[in-house]
Amino acid sequence: MKTQLRLFCVALLAPVLALAVLAQEAPPAEEPPVLPAKTYDLSGLIEDGALNKIPDVLAPDRTFYDVMDPTEEGDWAVRHCRGGSRCFSSADEAISAILAFCNTGLEASYTRDSANPGAFTLTCDETLHQRVQWALDTLKATSAVRVRLRAYAPAAGAGGGTLSKAEAAKLAQGARLIGSVEGRLGETLLLQQVKPHEFVQGYNTTEGGAATERAMICAGQELVTGALLLPDGRLWLQGWAAQLENVTSREVATRCGKLECPRGNYAYATLGALIENNGGAMLELGAQRVLVICSVDGAMPNRTLECGTRTTLGMVNVAAAVVAHSPAMPWLCAPATGPTRLGRAANPEESWPQSNVASYAAVSLATRLAYEGEVLGAVVALGPYLGVRITENEGDCDIEEFQRARTSVATLLKALNAGPMAAEINIRAWRVKNVSEELAAGAAGIKELSALGAPVFERTSAGLPGQFNYAADIEAAALVVGDSGVPEVGVACWGSQCAWRMLAGALGPEFELRLGHVEGERTIKLGLGGKAEFERAGRLPAQAELSGPLGEGALRYAVVPASDGYLVVAVRRIK
Repeated sequence: MKTQLRLFCVALLAPVLALAVLAQEAPPAEEPPVLPAKTYDLSGLIEDGALNKIPDVLAPDRTFYDVMDPTEEGDWAVRHCRGGSRCFSSADEAISAILAFCNTGLEASYTRDSANPGAFTLTCDETLHQRVQWALDTLKATSAVRVRLRAYAPAAGAGGGTLSKAEAAKLAQGARLIGSVEGRLGETLLLQQVKPHEFVQGYNTTEGGAATERAMICAGQELVTGALLLPDGRLWLQGWAAQLENVTSREVATRCGKLECPRGNYAYATLGALIENNGGAMLELGAQRVLVICSVDGAMPNRTLECGTRTTLGMVNVAAAVVAHSPAMPWLCAPATGPTRLGRAANPEESWPQSNVASYAAVSLATRLAYEGEVLGAVVALGPYLGVRITENEGDCDIEEFQRARTSVATLLKALNAGPMAAEINIRAWRVKNVSEELAAGAAGIKELSALGAPVFERTSAGLPGQFNYAADIEAAALVVGDSGVPEVGVACWGSQCAWRMLAGALGPEFELRLGHVEGERTIKLGLGGKAEFERAGRLPAQAELSGPLGEGALRYAVVPASDGYLVVAVRRIK
């Protein structure tokens, strides 16, 4: 019996002993693989407190002090632009955005070196290292792109609009060089030659009486531009030119003391054009023309990295999706102008903010693509590029839904490659006593309109979709519009100005245009007794508005009443 019990116990222990032997003989557990660590340099991608640009001083909202048209967020305001490659506010923001775009759930960690704030060390597998290096190389390539701009004053009679490389080079021969400047993509490029004038613009009441308020106005000329680079190599050139000349000042006696009221001839023109590399564009400032030739050294094509069979990383150049903004021309053709001051306060305590425009379009596009996020992986704003990660989540999404989303995104990105719809129009205005029945009926053509004689206003202007474009050729004079205790200064203007934009209509391009023309006696009359209760000037404004479809070569015009005759305004699409 004892023998049987002993055998039974051994039988029970046998499996346990066998497991013990196996446990002793099993190899030790493998250590997890050591992930490689690499250091990456972010220089050129961070807004690192670069010097502010010299400010413009002759744009309308700088010259006509109290009239401002604030820039809406997301618009490209050339005056505040910084280089397109410096698209992140900090290194941590750059790292987070790049990892959000590149990583598909792989293990990763990073550290920062306080001694080198522009670098970070990333620990991850080689797959993610490859993606991060590719994304950084693409972004930093924008830092190497250089933009060079030359401005000339061509001979009289040179036409307007955009010019090919050959046309621009031919026109520059023999023209007077205004200046040249170099910078980055999306960066303010400024040429200016100005002469400041300081004057007593008003009085502020104080306990002891009235203190003088001094202001400054700058005569001269300036050109402010910026350039973006489309995937196909064309340049989007945006900017404006302004000129203030023949500045004089007259003294006016008021209850508080004498004022100095400046007067001068002001011209302003905006530009939004697509040109070939080394091509040009013409801006018209009254009788003067400014030829701008722009070139870039580098490229920004769309880029793709295939990451196996289920993931694709795409870097999309979003330059064509940026919305342009030009400093608005205050509408000075109204029958009465309020207390709009001419000139800026002397030594204003004003900061000149800098902002990066490159990310605006990417953020806008990311929002438009957000509904595809669940099937496309990530849509990340990466400065001048939009990072689109297409990831087919195995087992988590319907294949038809995935293909529909991929097609939708591909269609949108293909449209971006084509660039925006550029337009060039010729604007002319005539003052006439009488009009023919043919003209009144809208049946006149270019020949009949040209027979009206020399126009009082003519401009050739280039713009991009949605961009408000302005042109003006006016004489502006400060005058006292009120003197009840503290004098108020207003502005009287004569001449012409217009505002226009192109829109994408259901049946093709459409336009909106408004043109004003002011005539009248240009003598400013004082009040009685040498004390100016107010001043007045003879002004006879007339305005016209046009809108509708405007295909290439199309002509539209309007005939509106104007004092003792008519104002005829014609718009013709050139390109």
